[in-house]
Amino acid sequence: MLKAGIKSTVISLSLPRNEKPKLGFTINDIVIANKHLFEESNDVIIYPDDVISGSRFRKISSSFRKVTNSTPSTFIPCAFVFNKLVTPENIRNPINDNDKKILRKRASEIYKQHNFDPWFEIPELPKIKIDSGLPIVYESPVVWGEQPIVAGMKKCNYVFNIIEQFESILSDIISNTNKSRDILLLLWSYDTNGVHYVISEEVILGVFTKINNSLNWEEIKSCAKDEYSLDYCGSIHELTPDEAFNRMNWVMDQITKRVEINIGKEQSNILHKALSDLFTVIEKYFPEDRDSNYCNYYLKYNKSIRRLNFELVELIQSIT
Repeated sequence: MLKAGIKSTVISLSLPRNEKPKLGFTINDIVIANKHLFEESNDVIIYPDDVISGSRFRKISSSFRKVTNSTPSTFIPCAFVFNKLVTPENIRNPINDNDKKILRKRASEIYKQHNFDPWFEIPELPKIKIDSGLPIVYESPVVWGEQPIVAGMKKCNYVFNIIEQFESILSDIISNTNKSRDILLLLWSYDTNGVHYVISEEVILGVFTKINNSLNWEEIKSCAKDEYSLDYCGSIHELTPDEAFNRMNWVMDQITKRVEINIGKEQSNILHKALSDLFTVIEKYFPEDRDSNYCNYYLKYNKSIRRLNFELVELIQSIT
């Protein structure tokens, strides 16, 4: 793209959240692998991103600084800074502003070097009023911040998110923190003819504890890295329904086959049914992919959800 005599190129990189080499694939690995994209002497690399807590922005900008310091190019991180809303949660647990202090210092250094301040403070979101009732404020200071769902798409890594969700379900059946065991006992207390069964909670707990002890989740994730290397690196543009279906089946097979080999077919079938029954029932409790060593990509929702999302955005825009 050429504008005002300046040639510009947009570079998009899928970056893992992990920064620790001992945990595997890191932000630095991706930046170093793409070093050839910004090695020219007259290159200016501009990294614009939102800053809420500042930790993610700090990690990414630190990685770029390390790499570009050994090249003749100039790196300028542009911070779009949002202040978190005061909520009961962060009154009890005050927000740590250390990351923002580090970033503000870096912005001051850039200003001294280039007479340009890359620190942009963004005003609070306006209050929203939908139909009757009091106005409300969005829970995040920026509508796309800290949310995996934006404009009818979900930011995810399909293979590794499924593995982590299955791992979380099995763990919660044992701990019952989010009532997975209670839900399972309720779901399994009636058969398809409406006949009621009494299932011992101790038996269920014993069976799933034994199943969990037979599984090595890190081994499954390692196999997934080999089988779906493009997914691991975030190099997926769009999954077809068949590709998504095949990935789900592959993950389920990897888990249940290991259980069958280790402790038997019956336990394998029990786990398969439990994971299938609970996969969407407790979705809101699925783990976040914080500090993970794989890269995310965007997965489109079906047309109905995308249309609903579009209508909601239009409604909000028209009445705010």
